Amino acid sequence: MVADFVHNPGHPPPQPPEDAGDHLAIFDGEAHAPYVWGTYTADGSVDFEVVDAGGERGPVAEIVYNTDDGIGFFQSPSTYDLSDYTYVEFDLRIQREPQDAFAASLVFRADCVWPCTSGDYPLSYPETGAWTRYQVPMLELANRGLDATRVDTPFVISPASGNQRGVVLQLDNVALTR
Repeated sequence: MVADFVHNPGHPPPQPPEDAGDHLAIFDGEAHAPYVWGTYTADGSVDFEVVDAGGERGPVAEIVYNTDDGIGFFQSPSTYDLSDYTYVEFDLRIQREPQDAFAASLVFRADCVWPCTSGDYPLSYPETGAWTRYQVPMLELANRGLDATRVDTPFVISPASGNQRGVVLQLDNVALTR
């Protein structure tokens, strides 16, 4: 006996970011599909929530590091060719520094299905409480090892490993631009 075929379309695949034009929004008060927030920690947690930053800024991502060895990231279930994009741009504000504020630092990276990665890209450390705009060149990430033709995680952020506990970051306007 032959079973009847049942068509189950499941969930439609994510729309390719390549259709986004010159500005691919990843987060601007909310995460944009196909990207979702994720974390990795050796122990403890990296907590994420959308909070109201007040004023004209409105909703932003707030990330709390309850670990000394963790990362937070926006990731897609698929890989995309992002080689036509020039920058990863984002606004960041430090609300609370780590316990050792004198040794504080931030690192960024992008991944092309781990362990394919750009490696850590050091960011200048901003003044606590002030919004700072960052513009990370995709070419520099590619020169450090990122295969920009198959990126699944275009945004990974963390304070330096070993000095994270207690850090509170806020993020807004995370995007890839041409």
